[in-house]
Amino acid sequence: REISICSCKSIININSLRNKADQAYRLKRYYEAYKCYEQIVSIAPNDADALYRIGLMTYFQYRDCRIPKRDRKSKSKVYLEQAQKNGSYYSIGEKAKNALFWIKYNASV
Repeated sequence: REISICSCKSIININSLRNKADQAYRLKRYYEAYKCYEQIVSIAPNDADALYRIGLMTYFQYRDCRIPKRDRKSKSKVYLEQAQKNGSYYSIGEKAKNALFWIKYNASV
């Protein structure tokens, strides 16, 4: 995971939040997962993995993410563009690029 944080306490907190978000997502508690990823981004604004996951959750409106339909596409694009910018080419950055392409050419939302 691509994080550049100097504080060990921040890294531990991010890893704890990421574990909590992953578990919540697996249990289909999407709003809880979404809020954890938002907390990660508030600590580490360039965390490509969290930005990517928030972008996808925003666009596909996983249950209880509570994003108004009219805002979903634009908000998800912002998150995914940041993920692409901050992610390495062969990992999150490339996934975000692919998701942005899909969103651009799919008007079903």
